[in-house]
Amino acid sequence: LSSSSAASDVYKRQVYFAGQASFNESLANFVGHRGAIAFFEERQIADAARRARDRWHDARQFGDFLSDVLGRLGTAYARGVGDEERRRLFAEVRQAYHERPWRTGEYDGFASGPINNAVLLSRRVYFDQLELFDEVLTRFGGDDPGDGARQIAAARSDECAYRGVENALRARPAGAAMAAR
Repeated sequence: LSSSSAASDVYKRQVYFAGQASFNESLANFVGHRGAIAFFEERQIADAARRARDRWHDARQFGDFLSDVLGRLGTAYARGVGDEERRRLFAEVRQAYHERPWRTGEYDGFASGPINNAVLLSRRVYFDQLELFDEVLTRFGGDDPGDGARQIAAARSDECAYRGVENALRARPAGAAMAAR
């Protein structure tokens, strides 16, 4: 069990948004990765901290990749596609994966296995809008993922947790984090 997985599991037991699996899993993924980075940096374990940062970079990259791909596929499906075009689209997805600047081999299994709608959607649950959580950490939490996570937990007031987080970010402009310290 990696340190990021352990942190993620502990967090999921404490914060849960009913009916919002993608938000819950993506938030847990964020907390696990950022928690691992903080853990290794605090203990000045430079090589492990670098690997944790590289893994987080690739997790964000994978989330961005999935978002881009699912957007393109959604557009294609909306206009209607046949089997031949669908196969071509999935071949383009595989090619697009290889064109990304990865730092680790963390997601290589994705590109070597079958790529279809079920695979893409099942992966997206864990990588949805990770950049939003990073923004919360920057504005509210500084270096402690737990502080940012507490702000995210306050998003319970909105029926859509992502919208609640976006509202919290709008309420606190980008420069406010530094002024509050």
